[in-house]
Amino acid sequence: MKGILALMLILCATPCFAEEITLYNENGLSLSYSYEKIGTIKDPDCPDLLFDEYQASAKVQNSNNQAVTFDDTGWLVPRVAFVAYTCTKLGKLTSQQSNYFGDLFLPHRVYGTGTPNTGFAAVHPYFLDPNDKYTSAFTTIRVPSGEPLAKPDWYFPEWKFINIPNQNVATTEKTISQPTNTKDSYEKLIVGKWRVAQTSRLLNGKEIEVYDEEDACFVIYEANKRVTLNIGDCNNGQEIGNWSISGNILTEHTTNFNTQDEILLLNKSMMKVKSTRTANLDGSYNMAILERVTN
Repeated sequence: MKGILALMLILCATPCFAEEITLYNENGLSLSYSYEKIGTIKDPDCPDLLFDEYQASAKVQNSNNQAVTFDDTGWLVPRVAFVAYTCTKLGKLTSQQSNYFGDLFLPHRVYGTGTPNTGFAAVHPYFLDPNDKYTSAFTTIRVPSGEPLAKPDWYFPEWKFINIPNQNVATTEKTISQPTNTKDSYEKLIVGKWRVAQTSRLLNGKEIEVYDEEDACFVIYEANKRVTLNIGDCNNGQEIGNWSISGNILTEHTTNFNTQDEILLLNKSMMKVKSTRTANLDGSYNMAILERVTN
């Protein structure tokens, strides 16, 4: 029985340039994806074949002065589906069209409403704010070496404008606070082994439910952009994938999920991150402090 076989990475022999392609652009709402070749690998299960690896991400952008949300009357499944190739353990080359960027067509923003003097409130998710955009986490797609990355099959869902209570549309364009470190220093500082030391949530600008983690749960970021998550005594199973940093946004991509976190602090001993989108019904954002492990 074969053990776990490592893939051999061969760097691009020629420069690899990122390319952005627009798939949808109507009434101020657009969908595009960008990709670049990151290397060529040899799969031990198909020793006579080489595969080119492409790193890709997708972006949705609202250029209107009004928020947008999805129209639930549509029945087609939104998608950006690429054809990717793999080798079976029997050495057979297979291909399959798969839906990538599963987080892209989810509601990325929320607003709350309440009934005065009752204590009752509700959270309403929607797609994008005015003059807003969302970029997915990176994913890796493999094709036989020498073949181009084919344009994906795609479908953009039905959508409509929505009025957000108490929203000043003239000043809603998102601005990301500039990190004190450059991208290069972030990419150097993050390499190493980290322990999850504290978790919390951010609600209305206030940090709540601060919890000091006592379990030995670790993350390892490697210089080759590989990441291993949930090592040791963690709530979830171990995951292996890739990481990247753009500005102060840390993206982690594995087989099972994509995450994006805003780096609030990163130095030689500590890292503090905040999720870029809420996964909680009250509209709060998850936060974590990680401590570098020296041994």
